[in-house]
Amino acid sequence: MHSGALNATARHDARQDADCNRILAFDIETTGLDAGRDLITVAATYDGVRATAYRFVELDENGLLRYAADANDKMQQFCTALDRAPYLAAFNGVRFDVPFIVRAFKLPDEQGAQWVLKCLDIFEVCKAVRSRTFGLNMLLALNGFDAKTGSGANAVVQAQSGQFDELEAYCVD
Repeated sequence: MHSGALNATARHDARQDADCNRILAFDIETTGLDAGRDLITVAATYDGVRATAYRFVELDENGLLRYAADANDKMQQFCTALDRAPYLAAFNGVRFDVPFIVRAFKLPDEQGAQWVLKCLDIFEVCKAVRSRTFGLNMLLALNGFDAKTGSGANAVVQAQSGQFDELEAYCVD
């Protein structure tokens, strides 16, 4: 009887793991708030097992940020990951990340709409239910998780100074 209980628990855990892999969390870092002018520097995805960072920018010969030569390939990989995921999770992804991605990458509005329809966005839920918003670090602290290691403002500075490894680490964090 005891081994049956263990097997039931193992089946339940495996089912939870399979469900976790159906949700793809994502985040982007940008050089500002205007998708028509600013760049997406880094994006990250996390499927419950593996985190993946996509860097889109490099510094040119004058030390200015620009999209890298392989940016289109990275954009395609990132967008394909979002397209293939049955569900997405983000923090302020519905109002900021998805519209910014669509505009900056010149994607069809329909593609962005599909992402929004399958996106679980706690920021949006709280805004709708409580008519309030809050910071991600507050949400993390309330749920017993460590705070993020930096801020969006730091991410802009990291990109502009070519600290791309640190920027990727922040985005994945």
